[in-house]
Amino acid sequence: MISDGQRVIQRRMSYLLLTIILLMTFILQEVEQEIPALDFVFAFVILATIYVAGSERNWLIAAIILAIPTLALSAVSNLDAWPLDNISILYLVFLCTFVGFAIVAVIREVLLADRITIHTISGAIVVYLLIGLLWAFMFYLAEGQFPGSFSITQELNPNQDISSALFADLTYFSLITLTSTGYGDISPIADWSRTLAALEAILGQIFLAVLVAWLVGKFLSHQVD
Repeated sequence: MISDGQRVIQRRMSYLLLTIILLMTFILQEVEQEIPALDFVFAFVILATIYVAGSERNWLIAAIILAIPTLALSAVSNLDAWPLDNISILYLVFLCTFVGFAIVAVIREVLLADRITIHTISGAIVVYLLIGLLWAFMFYLAEGQFPGSFSITQELNPNQDISSALFADLTYFSLITLTSTGYGDISPIADWSRTLAALEAILGQIFLAVLVAWLVGKFLSHQVD
């Protein structure tokens, strides 16, 4: 039987999934977005992650400790300026750290689940999308630190100096790399960016092979019981 506490945690993972899907939809819109608006949506993901981590005191404290400087930096950073200044770079580093924490927190709840439900599957999807978001931040950070790390076709983004459009392009690139699709419209050309892209592609395949196999195995074991 699933305890009441686990039901609450699983529902929270479903809420986080909806938040991340909305975030991805917002980022990948074809219209140009304003970076301050993206910061506002990122804040919702941070709050949703705190909501998920709130099931245990230690995890909640860790989430809040990471969230406070991240939200504070979002208020004073300027991701719309290009190239990125030191505060914006620090903000991206904290965003990467927080998303990494969110991945660990959610996958922990997935692996500790007594029974596979739709909410457990939602948690696995959350982790997969968070990996894509984490690498999008790292790609954007790499391009900000080392301009020209990526080659983007003019048809895809004729105004590569518009940082919000560039972030949308790199989020798209992260997702197609994670799924090992690849269309050739964006290519990593620097050693740093190629290494990141290769690691994401490998992680995406390992995640699907291992976690999906684990979910199916656990589901079948409960069916037998």
